[in-house]
Amino acid sequence: MRYLAVVLLLAGCMGPGSRIKKNPAVFNALPAEAREKIKAAKIDLGFTTEMVRLAFGEPGRRFRKVSAGGEEEVWVYRNLEPGGGTYIRPHRYGGVSQVVHYYDAVRVTFKDGKVAGFEEVER
Repeated sequence: MRYLAVVLLLAGCMGPGSRIKKNPAVFNALPAEAREKIKAAKIDLGFTTEMVRLAFGEPGRRFRKVSAGGEEEVWVYRNLEPGGGTYIRPHRYGGVSQVVHYYDAVRVTFKDGKVAGFEEVER
């Protein structure tokens, strides 16, 4: 039952289909191969920030990365998983809560507005 709440929470999140419906002109202007990847919530090297937003939505965090190679922008998409336990909340109403752990599921690195690299957590 505890896991059901997490599953329902995740099921309510907006997927690529909803984002595509909100931006049909952007989506329809893309090559067929890119459209198929976006529908499957996947990205590839060379994708623009708009394309990544269609596939994944807004990032949970953004970083500016500066190195000898220049400046890059990093978008981080987080996910959560049940922590396998519960705890009693120590406030005046009490109660039991599910423990969840957040982790960085995907990091996308942009250089000059295009995907230069990405990392996905293997679970």
